[in-house]
Amino acid sequence: CQNNQIDVQRLQYIGFNLDQVNTTYYGTVTCVNGEGNLIQPYYAIYTGFLVLQSADLYILLDSKDFQFNYIISVNVTMRYNTRTTTIQTKQLENISSYSENLMVIADGEVQNITENGTVSFAPLNVPYEIQVFYYSQLIFQENYSDVNQTVTLPNVLKLFVSSCLNEDLVISAGQQTITQHCNDQIIAAMGVGQQDSTLTVKSSKHDQQAISFQQLSQFETVVSVSFPFKPTTVNVQLTSSLSISDFRVQLNQYQMELLGNVFSIQTTSQMQIGEDVTIVVTYKDMTVRQVVVEKTLSLTEDNNFNVEVPEQQSILHSFTVTLRSYHNNCDILVSTLILSESVKPTGFGCYPVFQWEGYELVEGTKAYILFDSVQLSLPVMKNEQGETVIDFLNPSQVLPLGLLAPNAFRIDLSSIMQSLKQAVECPCFELLVAVNGEVAYNSSTLSQCSIDVPFRTQVMSGSEISVAGQAEGYQKLDKTITLNYSHVPQLVSRSFVLDAQVIQLNAKVDIGLIVGIAVGGLVFIGLFILMVVLIIKKKKRGKTITTVERCSTYTDEAKKKSSVMMSSYVKRLM
Repeated sequence: CQNNQIDVQRLQYIGFNLDQVNTTYYGTVTCVNGEGNLIQPYYAIYTGFLVLQSADLYILLDSKDFQFNYIISVNVTMRYNTRTTTIQTKQLENISSYSENLMVIADGEVQNITENGTVSFAPLNVPYEIQVFYYSQLIFQENYSDVNQTVTLPNVLKLFVSSCLNEDLVISAGQQTITQHCNDQIIAAMGVGQQDSTLTVKSSKHDQQAISFQQLSQFETVVSVSFPFKPTTVNVQLTSSLSISDFRVQLNQYQMELLGNVFSIQTTSQMQIGEDVTIVVTYKDMTVRQVVVEKTLSLTEDNNFNVEVPEQQSILHSFTVTLRSYHNNCDILVSTLILSESVKPTGFGCYPVFQWEGYELVEGTKAYILFDSVQLSLPVMKNEQGETVIDFLNPSQVLPLGLLAPNAFRIDLSSIMQSLKQAVECPCFELLVAVNGEVAYNSSTLSQCSIDVPFRTQVMSGSEISVAGQAEGYQKLDKTITLNYSHVPQLVSRSFVLDAQVIQLNAKVDIGLIVGIAVGGLVFIGLFILMVVLIIKKKKRGKTITTVERCSTYTDEAKKKSSVMMSSYVKRLM
């Protein structure tokens, strides 16, 4: 309130009837160095304070509920009279259409932009500063003392930068330079003058980019800069007494390739890889504890890491599931399996592997899988082989409420792989499962003999399930089955089992096979008609009895041979 005097009225009300003023008290506050005090006694329950206007000071306090026998202290900060500022572009446009990305700060406080493109505020200080930010970048700054004024913004160069790799950018245009950090893409804005100029973008990880532009004729001009992609190479060397080829190594969700004795991957422009990554090392049959380590990459460079796989000294229990149908972005998801208060193993990604030691599953209890805000309650039960297992296909409860358990089926890999090789074995290989073309499973089998596959794709009679993979020493697995009306309720109830017999009975017939059989049938019919014509001609030559007998004999034998040939042909095609 500077060094002056402020007249004050205190309005005292009776009881709860706030419309009737009982008494009005007058007082004066003498301000020294911007502060002053006024002390008055009062005895009513409700009191309102009104600081009378002078040339440039105004404040109003609402009535408050005060109790007797208390000293009430009210602090009042004086403000200057309300100012209204109009903000416009050089083209006299209403700035409100840009308000979503525009911020106005007047006298240190963020202001609301009206539909008319104005801001109204009562400043604490005179002169006061007005700042305008566009996409968080300062484009205007000026001090004012007038009550009302108009602010004209400069034209703005809006820069869209993409394909960044967590790097610092120095952006220059004309006499202005700003620094921005870009992880993937950013939008930056710069107020520029009237002259032609050149925009330069310097990067800590890419070559400099330069774009020339002419004098701007509108408030916002958009310029795009995309850095050329530079790959990042990651090499992981394992230390283990076991065969390195029996391990599977992932960088986040991406599988690494074994080259010699090193697992390696080179990123592509389609990969979502930042500086912070997770390396997951899994043994082929989960009998060795999975290793999960966090690493920081130097993007666009070669990165070499050593990962030690500890020796397994005790009995290890493992349980793996697929969370694809429960979470849309599960690639780097961390989930937890809760078996007891002290046994809570964690897993990583869409296909987490949970491993623990010591604890034995107890039939009739429950296990829980937690990730994000989702909780799956899973019954522990005996399977057909008498083993105590966790039933992932049929959760007893899914939280939050409203999130339903998906359709699901079980793949009997033991019978399927046995049909591709005369041996009872469950190999470790990459398996791809799709329902109506949508991927439901895409990961390693980890030597499991059966895999649970939940999915949310709608199915009906005529829908298709495809399974594909290539295990070493086996024929290639590439089968598609067509579902019939009896399969659909089994999928909904999660009781459907996809095994070798189901594939054999419901495998989709290749169109080439159908055409081949049709062509073979037409050839057979043509030959048969030709023989009948020849027989008729021979009858006319007087050899009826012998010819008829031979015809009958030929026809029977021909039919048998043709049948054998057709059967053999079909088998070869299949």
